[in-house]
Amino acid sequence: FSTTTAPVLVSNPTLFVPTANTPVCVNQTLRLIAPILSGAGGYSWTGPAAFTSSGRAATQFGVQPANAGPYTVTAYVPGCGWLTNTVNVAVVNCREGAPDPGQTEANGETQTENTEAYSESTTVTRGNQTLKIWPNPGEGVELYLAWGGLDAEDPTITIKVYDMQGRILLLKSIQRDDVTNDQWQDGVRFTLPLSSGQYMIETVQGGVTLRDKWLVR
Repeated sequence: FSTTTAPVLVSNPTLFVPTANTPVCVNQTLRLIAPILSGAGGYSWTGPAAFTSSGRAATQFGVQPANAGPYTVTAYVPGCGWLTNTVNVAVVNCREGAPDPGQTEANGETQTENTEAYSESTTVTRGNQTLKIWPNPGEGVELYLAWGGLDAEDPTITIKVYDMQGRILLLKSIQRDDVTNDQWQDGVRFTLPLSSGQYMIETVQGGVTLRDKWLVR
C-alpha cells in the first residue's frame, strides 16, 4: 500500500506509539502498525502465541482468542537509540445477526435491526457502503464497527460519536493499510461509561457519510 504521510523525526520516545485494529473479530486479520520515523530501521514485533514479525507493519491472519494480548514493537532511531512500546489487542466473537432481519428506510439510508441472544446490531446503508454497529443497544463502554463497500481511493475513515445536543464525545481517524479490501472493522472504548440515552454514530469515508443512532441502556 502507499500513503502520502511524510516521515517525521521523533525526539520524544513517548511518541513512539504503535496501533492496531483492535478489537478484531475471531478468524479475521489483525493489522499492527508502528509510527513512521525518520531514518528508523530494525523494526520487529513480538506477541502472544509466539508471534514474531519484522517491518513497520505486521499482519496476522485468522486470529483466535489465544492471539489476544500485548504486542510489542522495537525499532532503532538515529539520535534516540532503540525504542519499544506495546499495543494491547482484544479478540472478540463477532457472529453475524439473524439472516432475515426487518428493514426500515430513513433519510435515504436503509437501517437493519438484528436481534438474537448473542447480541443486537444495526446496519445502515448508503449507496454501496454499509456500516454495522454492535452491540446496539449497548452498555456505553465498548462499540464495534464494521464497514463494507469502502472506496479504494481513500484510506481514511473518520468516526465521530456525539450526543443528541451535538456535543462531540469522541473523534477518531483510522488509516487503512490495505485499500484493496473494501471491508474494515474497528472498535471504540470509552474511558468512562456513557450515561443511558441516545447517541449518534457518524462515519465518513470516500465522501460518504453514514449515521445511525446508538442506544445506551
